[in-house]
Amino acid sequence: SGGGAGSLVPTAPGEAHYVFAAADSGRVELFLVDTRAESLTLRATEGPAEGTAAATIQASAAAGLMVLAGDAQSAPVRTAVPAALRVRVEDAYGNGVAGVAVDFLAQDGGRADTDPLTAGDQITALSDAAGQAECPLWELGPTAGSQTLVVRTSFAADEVLAATALAGPAASLRLEPEAARSVVVASPLPVTARARDAWGNAVAGVEVTLYISDLPDGRLAGVGETDSLGVGQQRGVTGADGGVSVLYQAPVVAGRVDVLDAAAPGLPASTVTDLALTSVEGAAAAVEIAVPPGSVVAGQAAALTLRLRDALGNPAPGATAD
Repeated sequence: SGGGAGSLVPTAPGEAHYVFAAADSGRVELFLVDTRAESLTLRATEGPAEGTAAATIQASAAAGLMVLAGDAQSAPVRTAVPAALRVRVEDAYGNGVAGVAVDFLAQDGGRADTDPLTAGDQITALSDAAGQAECPLWELGPTAGSQTLVVRTSFAADEVLAATALAGPAASLRLEPEAARSVVVASPLPVTARARDAWGNAVAGVEVTLYISDLPDGRLAGVGETDSLGVGQQRGVTGADGGVSVLYQAPVVAGRVDVLDAAAPGLPASTVTDLALTSVEGAAAAVEIAVPPGSVVAGQAAALTLRLRDALGNPAPGATAD
């Protein structure tokens, strides 16, 4: 655009023809408007005469934030995602703006560090000449599942990056139910061996063998996709909940104790909790009355013996009879 008395006529993109007026006295002030941050060479010609000048267009004030890299990654809990996080600070025209502070704030117990070579976690990075700011380290927190990191500036809405935290390697096996208990004779009890990592997350895909550690009185049966290795052993692979389930069938005789245990490749026995199960009598299903042999003398007391038994013939001492 021009501020002289003559006329300015655009002739092509980036070019214009100015016709001087007498009032210009051979001098005119023109205005250059460019939305792109760049270096320009300005050229003016009049016949064979030519003049040039250099101009540098700088970005205007920071107005927006764009995520360039680092979103939608995955890594095991308590480890860093593989790719660095990178954003671009832009002005209203999409030009990169240098020297702007950008904070990278890890959520869900994770941590971010924009300068891993410096002691302590640095959460702020300055945008470079291209307007880019980078966080080379995002370590995920201890809980498996979706986690986020917030990118924050003073001039734009927060950008939120997401990552999927995967369970770490199996570190322990626990049998459920956890406490020793009694099981009615000949009745079933579901038992689950659950694999967890060092932070308590369920671990899928672990091959687990459940077994009765001593000479079995009861037996183990499969639930779902498990392989039988005998009366007292079943093998399966943990599912998404970290569990492999079997069915313990109590023996038909009361007072027997079976100790259930589990094992997985690479896990020491000290990381596995076992489970003691004791068979007990069921509810009374029969009453037996015994009288002394021979005749009972009139007027004299006769000792009668009552026995309560469950359906399998075991004594039922906790029951009552009338």
